[in-house]
Amino acid sequence: MREGIARELCDITPFFDGHGNVMGQTPVSLPDGEHQIVAIGRCLFQTSIDGSIVTDEAWVVDKLKADFIVGAHTLQEGKINLIHARDKEGGDRIELGEMDTAEIW
Repeated sequence: MREGIARELCDITPFFDGHGNVMGQTPVSLPDGEHQIVAIGRCLFQTSIDGSIVTDEAWVVDKLKADFIVGAHTLQEGKINLIHARDKEGGDRIELGEMDTAEIW
């Protein structure tokens, strides 16, 4: 989640090391194994997707092009499906399956 968006949604919780010391910026490797981003903390938040409440935790990134990136863990734990339309009639959509709410943290 981009830092500016996180500041609107939550109190950013910094990362701590094993001794309880604040770590500050934390490099995070991307799945490609070649690139890294810098996370500055975590954000616990609630949002609504198609009328269903989703509670999740996001890592806060100081420089991110998108406002928010939904990770594979969130999609799996929340049983969230991204449906990409192959034609213009249906349109792209998100489905939460049979759940009214999802808590993913």
